[in-house]
Amino acid sequence: MKLYQKDAVIVTVRQVCDIWSKARIPTAEERNIVRKLQLLLGKHRRICRNTNRGGEVQMAREKNFDVDLNQLFDMAHDDAM
Repeated sequence: MKLYQKDAVIVTVRQVCDIWSKARIPTAEERNIVRKLQLLLGKHRRICRNTNRGGEVQMAREKNFDVDLNQLFDMAHDDAM
């Protein structure tokens, strides 16, 4: 769609929230989900910048990012389950 990152994040969040609302799964507020996704994208950008270093710190950052990535679609409301 050739959107700026912020606009692409908002469109993506709205589409995913629509799917979750059809499944009647309560979600967090859209602004909180957008903020979470933007922070994750910023972290990814920083990790990619230092990919060639390959030191212990870089490996730890990549592992932490993997953990955060597994929680990417964890946008259900706290009382959902």
